Amino acid sequence: MENKEIKLNIQLTETDYMDFQWSHFSLFRTKKWISFSVFLVILYGILYTPYILKVGFTGIDISIFWPLLMFPVGLICMYFLLKYRTKVAFKTDSFINKPQEITVNEEGIYVEAYRSNINPLWTDIYKYNDTKQGVYIYIADLKAMIIPNRFLNENDKMVLLEFLKTKVNTEKHITQSKKSVRIRTALYAAMLIGIFFYSFKNYNSNKLEDKAYELQENHNFAEAERTYTALINLNPEDESNYIERACCKISLNKINSAVLDCETALKLNPSNGRAYYIYAYALINDGRQPEACKAINKSIQLGYATTTEKICGE
Repeated sequence: MENKEIKLNIQLTETDYMDFQWSHFSLFRTKKWISFSVFLVILYGILYTPYILKVGFTGIDISIFWPLLMFPVGLICMYFLLKYRTKVAFKTDSFINKPQEITVNEEGIYVEAYRSNINPLWTDIYKYNDTKQGVYIYIADLKAMIIPNRFLNENDKMVLLEFLKTKVNTEKHITQSKKSVRIRTALYAAMLIGIFFYSFKNYNSNKLEDKAYELQENHNFAEAERTYTALINLNPEDESNYIERACCKISLNKINSAVLDCETALKLNPSNGRAYYIYAYALINDGRQPEACKAINKSIQLGYATTTEKICGE
């Protein structure tokens, strides 16, 4: 390697710069894209299975799968954003859009460009990457000297790579890079899991409530009852779902079961006036007028019911 030196005259294009930027997004590479997509679907399935077991298939709304679309949509948006930013950067940076003269020797690399020069020693080189498009010699994590393959003949590339292999110590940078990748991966995974759980807990609950209310309004009490059951399985501490399910059961003549739902609701919230109101109607349908009369009076005390006439027979 002694006294060896290569000189290159290059002119980067916007495509060269885009290829360099694109090389940092390994997820876009076909195999990794497929692997990550499969991982995402499996992760989603693992997280979603307990939800299905809780709410049953009645509670499934196809719109729950919207987070799965976030990843491909995000990648597409990232691609166009990257393309736009690359185009702007290439037009405005005279160091990369003007001709460059590059000298590589035992001391390091000297780049003479329009109105500016850089001269990193080999100890300053962060890492290098030999790709199908060219050789990228990094002086920082995302900053590199770009040498497209079309400017390298076979001998020049052999000498350049020999210099890089023997002069550049990438060991410490690889360790730092692995740590950085692990941190980013953990953050992405935490973000995805957070999105999924938020979607399950809130988005679906709201969708189910809307669906149950609409079914009830349309007098589809059997389906409404199943939907309220799904909501109860999702959030068993919400007394309102027991009350509304009791309403459906009264309409379906499931009186005993309606009474039990009202009693459960009152255990969860003894101050719920509507619970006492529906409880009174369930009891009167069960032939238990004295208890029904007490329940409707309690509802009046709590400010919900206004009269006892239909229940107490006054």
